Amino acid sequence: MPEGDSIHKIAALLAPRITGGRLRSMSLRSRGELTALRQARVEGVEALGKHLLIALADNAGERWIARTHLGMKGRWHVYRRGEPLELAPSRAVLRFEIDDDVFVCFDAPQAEVIRRSALAIHPQLSRLGPDLLAPELDEPQLLRRVRAPAHAAREIGDVLLDQTVAAGIGNVYKSEVCFLEQVLPFDPTAALADETLLALYRQARTWLSRNLGPWPRTTTFDRSASEQAAPRDRPLLWVYGRSKMPCLRCNTAIKHRRQGDLARPTYWCPHCQTTRATM
Repeated sequence: MPEGDSIHKIAALLAPRITGGRLRSMSLRSRGELTALRQARVEGVEALGKHLLIALADNAGERWIARTHLGMKGRWHVYRRGEPLELAPSRAVLRFEIDDDVFVCFDAPQAEVIRRSALAIHPQLSRLGPDLLAPELDEPQLLRRVRAPAHAAREIGDVLLDQTVAAGIGNVYKSEVCFLEQVLPFDPTAALADETLLALYRQARTWLSRNLGPWPRTTTFDRSASEQAAPRDRPLLWVYGRSKMPCLRCNTAIKHRRQGDLARPTYWCPHCQTTRATM
């Protein structure tokens, strides 16, 4: 399930392989081959929240951005030219070739190529909150965003997923950071203290950063600080995906239910996480 850390890892893997290279071809499922981008130079690769941005410059000097959002099921594959695809070609939403390498994005709900000059008015990118994996985090700006009147009555678990507040948190981290901060994910945002809200985003930033290495996502063991594997008898996550299993802290059965307009699953411990509402 791609979250902010997944996209940053993909960017880190792609960047050294494609930056400085020239496109043999690039095609979108929705538009076919983009002939104007033949021999375009790749200027860089960037992760912005859950968006992967590939910067391009064509032979006329025009600058472009190839953007993908992996959603729940998107993935990137890399092949040698002539090697058969592992998935049906009809599932490829973006494909490009550099030298003898073929890079294919499958199953992503969003893939497009836009002029770089249009980024400032892009309907999604222009509204993104601060990226939690950026080198610096503007906490006052983050707090202003989370305290916007439109979010006051919303449950905090739902607000954590809102990429216009902060970019990078997905469904796994939503449940995990609420558990780590002992916050009930169903509390209204307006009822939580400023420090409680900031603590949730700090936890997310910490674990997003710790999970940038080549290991499965975990919040129960800091792999970034140790070369050891996570203990085999310890689950990788505190609550996510552990409905009806015992809480790792108190043995109470973990609960789960759907939350928000998109009915995303939320997991919590009813003993460790009680209301923190101040209203």
